[in-house]
Amino acid sequence: VLNLLMVFIYFTILFMYNVKLTLLLIAFVIPIIILTVAVTPRIKYYARETFAASTEAEAVLMETLSCVETLKGMGIERAMRLKWERKYAIALGVQYKAQKFGIFVGLVSQILNSATTIVILWTGANMVLAQELTIGQLIAFNALMGSVLSPLMGLVGLWNQVHAAGVAMERLGDVLDIEPEQKPEDLASRVMLPDLQGDIGFEDVYFRYGGNETPYVLENISFHIKSGDLVAIVGQSGSGKTTLAKMLVGFYPPSEGKITIDGYYLNLVDKEYYRSQVGYVMQSNLLFSGTVAENIAAGDENPDRRRIVEVAKMSDAHDFINAMSLGYEQVVGERGMGLSGGQIQRVCIARALYHDPRLLILDEATSALDSQSEGNILENMQQILHGRTAVVIA
Repeated sequence: VLNLLMVFIYFTILFMYNVKLTLLLIAFVIPIIILTVAVTPRIKYYARETFAASTEAEAVLMETLSCVETLKGMGIERAMRLKWERKYAIALGVQYKAQKFGIFVGLVSQILNSATTIVILWTGANMVLAQELTIGQLIAFNALMGSVLSPLMGLVGLWNQVHAAGVAMERLGDVLDIEPEQKPEDLASRVMLPDLQGDIGFEDVYFRYGGNETPYVLENISFHIKSGDLVAIVGQSGSGKTTLAKMLVGFYPPSEGKITIDGYYLNLVDKEYYRSQVGYVMQSNLLFSGTVAENIAAGDENPDRRRIVEVAKMSDAHDFINAMSLGYEQVVGERGMGLSGGQIQRVCIARALYHDPRLLILDEATSALDSQSEGNILENMQQILHGRTAVVIA
């Protein structure tokens, strides 16, 4: 805005000095503006291509680093490195083309800028010789012309930067445009469940991922689980057991049919309040960076140490936690680094039990446990399930 204002002010002053030279200056400024507008689509194209290629290369790199043990175990480090190098080479190639085009446009702009100065000085010198202009006026005009061209070139650069940034905003918009799980304007119509009892109903539920072209994962599912019941769901791999568990937690709405919790339709229930009363242990369990105690009492600003130990004993985690050098204050790395899969699973079970949920959903929660640990948890099952509804997927 300031540059635009300065250009307007200086042009007004230049007109007061000499109309002929000012019109000549405008005649050179117009091609600069036309050039800037003409190359804008190409600049946006290169910005999109650069962004996409760089993102793809970074995604391969992050995926490789997160699965480094798997890659080493399979002996395919070289193949994955070559894959990343190819992606990175493509990204560098696109960046090179974009920078080359940008340098070319900048060079043309500088040539026009220099040509403007040369022509103005040549014309002004002839006007001085013809006594149509004084030397002082020519010097002053030349100085003011620099004050016009400098902010004008700044506006040209800003124009290109804005359009390049616009491409990044388009990608960011893909995230920002995703509808929230619960819209703020629907707050008044949400059902704030009282103390959850755990009465669950599925009425002719169908579910599929994607649009109408994709097949159903779940078809015509109907059942009723009374409060306090223990229900085991058994089926083949890929039969939709985990999908059903996620629907119970409210991650996915049914494509058709209705799910009720304590007589209320789940799609009308406040999800945050509902999930605070649900204990959910997934197949792929993760821990956060922090101490074991902080992971078990996640979400509690004032953790109850006695409760932490109690649920750790119920999930058969107490013994191995005590065996660590710092016990419950032992720091675990991101995603549970430093613990085995079975240990992570037991800590996650303890975490699910800590808040004393009324509904407990265990999705193959003991798949990584050895037979002894699984047996210990089964012995504690009566204590674990006391006073709550439980859905166990095996």
